[in-house]
Amino acid sequence: RVVGGEGGSAGSGVYIPALNVLASYPLGPYATVYQSEMFAINKCIAHLLEHGLTGQRICIFTDSQASIKGLKRPQTSSGLARETKYLARTLAQQNITVTLQWIPGHQELLGNPLSDTLARRGSSTIFQGPLPSIGIPRSLCQEKIKKWAIENL
Repeated sequence: RVVGGEGGSAGSGVYIPALNVLASYPLGPYATVYQSEMFAINKCIAHLLEHGLTGQRICIFTDSQASIKGLKRPQTSSGLARETKYLARTLAQQNITVTLQWIPGHQELLGNPLSDTLARRGSSTIFQGPLPSIGIPRSLCQEKIKKWAIENL
């Protein structure tokens, strides 16, 4: 999930009550809403892998319909979506069934308020490391080039 922080920075939050995971991730100023939401799903799956679970049924709740659709597509141009699909396949190899379930955003459902708080914390935390934190989408690059051309040519 993403929340605009200081200077337009993005962040993601992950809450896994069964594993006592509460995590915030700053993503810097270039991450899109889609990337922030996909990043949260990616990190959720990564946490599940780290805990060495086997033979379980897991449901990941997200308010991002775009991320769910992106993960269902057979082909994607998003490296982050490809990585997330790879992690999900790795869980499947451990006999773990993963279901992505859409829930309405900003509702008092299933830890959603806590996830929103964690995302806000991530967006208000200064990203440490080289930018961009995740790949910049082609559409954002094209938008910036057009804007520059209009202003400078």
